[in-house]
Amino acid sequence: MVKWSSYQQGLIDHKLAITRDYIEQPRLTFQTVSEVKGPLVVIDQVKFVKYREIVKLELSDGTHKVGQVIEIKGSKAIIQVFESTSGIDTKYTKCIFTGNLFFLCCFTCIIWYTVLTQESTSMMRHDFFLKLLD
Repeated sequence: MVKWSSYQQGLIDHKLAITRDYIEQPRLTFQTVSEVKGPLVVIDQVKFVKYREIVKLELSDGTHKVGQVIEIKGSKAIIQVFESTSGIDTKYTKCIFTGNLFFLCCFTCIIWYTVLTQESTSMMRHDFFLKLLD
């Protein structure tokens, strides 16, 4: 039998957990944009940056754009911005390296595999899934 006070405390803890504000702390922040060419942004004097790392660009007007590191050469990093690079300037733009890597998943394969699992035998499902991945 569960005590009423522990049950109430559990509900309070659960409510606090689902309403808590989880703020992602940036790993590194640089304000050393040297040039912008098309969808690419070159950042100088960077340290501890990883290939395919997600970067948030904070513009001078407070808006954010997202990109990923596509090349690292010494103390320079080249960022591919997923949106338009208009508004990115070399003086006031902050580059926040999150530490998270970009991964792409094949959701179509997973959805088809899920649909197939409900309609056929496991051997057919396995073969079909392998064909989708080829």
